[in-house]
Amino acid sequence: MRAFSAAFTNRPQSAKVRRQTTTDSSHNREFEMNLIKIMQAVVFAVLAAGTPASADVIKSGATATGVPFNFLDPKTNTMSGFMLDIANEVAKRGGFEFDLQTVDFASLVPALQSRRIDIITSSFSITEERSKVVDFAEPIYSFHQGLLVPAGNPKSLANYDDMKAAKIGTNIGNSAIAAGRKHDINFEQYSSIQDALRDLSLGRIDAAMVDMPIADWIMSANSDYKMEWVEGFEPFFTEYYTFSVRKGDTELLARVNPILAQIKTDGTLAELIKKWGISVQIAP
Repeated sequence: MRAFSAAFTNRPQSAKVRRQTTTDSSHNREFEMNLIKIMQAVVFAVLAAGTPASADVIKSGATATGVPFNFLDPKTNTMSGFMLDIANEVAKRGGFEFDLQTVDFASLVPALQSRRIDIITSSFSITEERSKVVDFAEPIYSFHQGLLVPAGNPKSLANYDDMKAAKIGTNIGNSAIAAGRKHDINFEQYSSIQDALRDLSLGRIDAAMVDMPIADWIMSANSDYKMEWVEGFEPFFTEYYTFSVRKGDTELLARVNPILAQIKTDGTLAELIKKWGISVQIAP
């Protein structure tokens, strides 16, 4: 009888314990879920606060062979140059970051159109043909191309007529190629100005029509190159250089153009020209 009584008395107590355990477990799960939510919120806030600038990254593209404008510095194995200094200054003042991609010159426009990059920060001249496929920022600087020949000018090249029967080298994508066709001048095309000057030094071509500041820089680094500019040679045109964006990207131009105008007038661009020792003129 006592056993039955004890069993009967213990039943409600056991149920009460079960109810209490179930309630405690429910409260624990609710507490843990709330704690997880709080921790997630804290982590998100820390990450967001710690990376405000990384959210505003613009993919830029430049060639690695356009010394002294944009090139891979073998001493540091990093990209450097006059145009990249301008790009860095624009990014700093604009509060964003350029994520620089190295691109072959002939692939710059395709990379822009395919959205691999958003802006070309390479030394890239403004031409009517290019303006059909890209939009240019306001002009930054100008210079013209020259005709480079072996020392002494053995072929006596002086004008466009002389060039018709000669082997003239230039880099792929150079605006001189289209202009030369109008004068029946054909060019041997090279992947870079460096390659064209190498073949000129080896006597494989008679002359090279190239950007003067770039060629001057290359010759200063290669004392064995015995070459000279043809005095009095009239270039096809004076070229203006700047950044370029995808056709219709007015938003990016609106961010870049006011800063370019600033650095042209506040002395920054003049200081960069002096730093790199290049013969270019600030565009009006």
